[in-house]
Amino acid sequence: MNIIMSQDDLAFVRAEEQDYDRILRFLMDHFRVNEPISEAVKLTEEEGMIDCFIPYMVRKSLAHPFSIIVLNGKDEIVAVYLMSVTERGNSHSNSDAEESTTEMTGGAAKIGKFLDHMEDGYWELVPKSAVKLAKLEIISVRGDQTRKGIANKLINLDLENLRNMGCQGIITVASAFNSQNLFLKNEYKILKEVKHEDWRDENDQQIFVCPDNKTNRAILVYKDLL
Repeated sequence: MNIIMSQDDLAFVRAEEQDYDRILRFLMDHFRVNEPISEAVKLTEEEGMIDCFIPYMVRKSLAHPFSIIVLNGKDEIVAVYLMSVTERGNSHSNSDAEESTTEMTGGAAKIGKFLDHMEDGYWELVPKSAVKLAKLEIISVRGDQTRKGIANKLINLDLENLRNMGCQGIITVASAFNSQNLFLKNEYKILKEVKHEDWRDENDQQIFVCPDNKTNRAILVYKDLL
């Protein structure tokens, strides 16, 4: 176990491929039901488990040495931070979510299409000097562990390591009100914004009406590491 740091009874541990199953279980039990846009479309576990959706995000993140899980004293995952890497000129790097959105159904298809739109053309929005980016796929903290600064610690813990590995910046789609505030407080810049009231289906109905009554947009944000 590669422990990066400890805080109180929590261990911040480098995620490895052997952690795939329990990371995915955590995301189904917590991220799927607590993420505002997932709640809005009533994303089912079956939809979340579609291979080209959340499992794909986990696999591509674990292929790089930047993801972190937070464990409590019972060895339970209480937070997940999944980070992949994208490079300019790579044919799969401009809009990773479009890997196979045609295979998605129901709520997964709605979210996948939205993420496609949010990520589309991001290389044209980041500095031209950036050729390798860290891409934050998912950050999720278990409900009983929120308001303890875990998410803030996670997004700042590995910056020097990312720089040393040649990443010039970090990019992510922030789809929840709380994460949006967190990124903006940590000097992330907004590259794109889409309000939920402007994202509608073929019947002109708003697709995402989030139960938290706070999340009303998604933002694509970027932090320069140079």
